[in-house]
Amino acid sequence: MAQVNFNGKTVSDGELKEVLEAICRVFKSNVNVTSGDRSAPREDGAKDKSLHLQKRAVDFHVEGVDDGTAYEKIKLYFNHIFSNSHGYEFIWHGPYTETGGQHLHIGRYGSAYLGYVKCIKEGITPQGKKVYQKEITLNIVFGRQSYIKPPVYEGGNYMDQFINRK
Repeated sequence: MAQVNFNGKTVSDGELKEVLEAICRVFKSNVNVTSGDRSAPREDGAKDKSLHLQKRAVDFHVEGVDDGTAYEKIKLYFNHIFSNSHGYEFIWHGPYTETGGQHLHIGRYGSAYLGYVKCIKEGITPQGKKVYQKEITLNIVFGRQSYIKPPVYEGGNYMDQFINRK
């Protein structure tokens, strides 16, 4: 059974833990956390205003899946992963990132930002280093809590994979 491996990193935010568990279910693969809560800015270019400093961000990889593919699939199945009770930033820090190594990042915004995922790329090309390019904002309609089981990638009827529990 797929699980979240925290690798000694602290992730205090319960909602982010649920997001990571949902990613495990969708991919049927382990999620490996590389960074969570921080008490001070990192020296490798990470921002002073990082959500990591507010204990509302996590960096990770999906085991067996390259970060670019994971980024695209998480965008595709965002309603299975994210809650519409929160707002998020979802960043793919690519091979030319300013932040010390390629990874995926999810941060949770404060309560004033509900029901969307802002998808961003940084460091995907040499020219993209330190350039945070907003790709798309996804509006969470039903959210993770509306689904009974994760999506199936191989065939099947998409509509059979969820119901809205009101």
